[in-house]
Amino acid sequence: MAILLVDDSRDDCLLVGSYLKSADYAVVPTHSAREALHYLKELTEGEPLVPIDLILLNIKMPRFDGLDACARIKSMKHFEAVPIVMISADTTPGTIQLAFRRGAADYIRKPVIKAELLAKIAMVLRVQEDANQRAQSQKVTPQKTNIQVPLTIDVLTGIMNWWSFDELFEQEWARAAQEHLPISLLFLTLENFKAFNDTYGYLTGDECLQKIAQAAQETFAQPGQIVARYRGAEFVVLLFGTGTEDAKPMMDHFHETIEALYLGPTFAVGVATAYPTEGTSRATLLTSAKKAVPNRK
Repeated sequence: MAILLVDDSRDDCLLVGSYLKSADYAVVPTHSAREALHYLKELTEGEPLVPIDLILLNIKMPRFDGLDACARIKSMKHFEAVPIVMISADTTPGTIQLAFRRGAADYIRKPVIKAELLAKIAMVLRVQEDANQRAQSQKVTPQKTNIQVPLTIDVLTGIMNWWSFDELFEQEWARAAQEHLPISLLFLTLENFKAFNDTYGYLTGDECLQKIAQAAQETFAQPGQIVARYRGAEFVVLLFGTGTEDAKPMMDHFHETIEALYLGPTFAVGVATAYPTEGTSRATLLTSAKKAVPNRK
């Protein structure tokens, strides 16, 4: 397996490269996005270079950053199915969500921890290999079925999954405590969704969840707003720095937005707000948001 490593910091490139080589990965180091794109272009032209199975791409680079490079690579037919893992010291939700929208499969924080790096790389490559095998077994053109699904994204809805959300929730909780700011959580649940699925079919139910996820993503697209699928037919939205007075109208607007979709199943939305302190916890806030949903205890 060969990995294209893109980082303007030569020290970081050497360190991460040594971690990868210790796990028997072949490493192709480049020190700018332009250099990486040039390498990939030469590959498409048949130059005798090492083929690339995964790209490890630093986000913050001068002149041409990793986010732009990620989008550019994903637009190249030969590399649209090659997974890209972003590396950055910037782990704010806005940056991470933008990376996923540009096509990233996962992200790794700087300073890079060897165990985390190797574990995530192995997982991403395993997902890609499984997708390749499914494509071959179904005898379908790989370019059409080799769609990578970010490990942090819920497969059905395309928004952040709970595991990844919980990681960001922890980071934002600590940041809010440091900056003495509130955090609000919106919690949406579809009521009697199993009965809806039994009546109209699971495909209709899946489409319903996808429409809600899309509407939530479009409604809460500002920095500090994070949308995720909680589980089953439940969704959660984190609103960093948003107090009770602002959160309530936002909840009402969200309710009206979903209601206007005329999806079929009934739903309800609750909201709760907390100031992170030693006497509060993320779990308590989540529980409060759930209990705030009408007709839910």
